[in-house]
Amino acid sequence: MKFGRCEVDVPKKSIFSVLVSEVLNPFYIFQIFSVALWIWDRYYYYASCILVISTGSVGLSLYETVTNHESIRKMARYQCRVRLMQPNNGSTEIDSSELVPGDVCQVPEGSSLPCDLILLTGSAIVNEAMLTGESIPVMKSSLPVVSSQVYDEKHADKHTLFGGTRVV
Repeated sequence: MKFGRCEVDVPKKSIFSVLVSEVLNPFYIFQIFSVALWIWDRYYYYASCILVISTGSVGLSLYETVTNHESIRKMARYQCRVRLMQPNNGSTEIDSSELVPGDVCQVPEGSSLPCDLILLTGSAIVNEAMLTGESIPVMKSSLPVVSSQVYDEKHADKHTLFGGTRVV
C-alpha cells in the first residue's frame, strides 16, 4: 500500500506517569512546601486540611486525565464503512482505515467520518471541537467548480490539466 493505513496510534500512558506529571505541577509543589511550613509552625490541623484537599484534587485530576486520554485513544481507533465512488459511476464499500489521498467517497447524512475530507458537492455542518476547540459546529461548503476535469494520478504527467489550469 503506497500511503499506509489511515490510522492514528495514540500511545497509552501509564497511571504512574500521569500521576508523576500531575504532582510535579508547580501548584502542588507549592502545596507540599506549604504543608511542610505549617507542620513546622505546629499548625497541624491547617496542614492536614491542605494535604487532604490537595490529595483529593490530585486524585480527581488524575481520574479526569486518564479518562480523557482513553477517550482520545478510542476516538483515534474509530473506524466505519465508507462508500467509495468509482470512476465508472459505480461504488464500493471499504473500511475507513483504507482511505488514501485522492479517494472520492460519499458522506451519508448524519454520519461521522474519521478522516479529513474536501467537499466536492453539497455542504456539511462539522463539529471540530476536538480539533480546534470551537464551541459550536461550523458550516462547510464545497469547493467551487472551475472545470469538469478531475485530476487522475494514474494518467498524470508533468504538465497535467487540473481544474482548467496547467500544473507544472
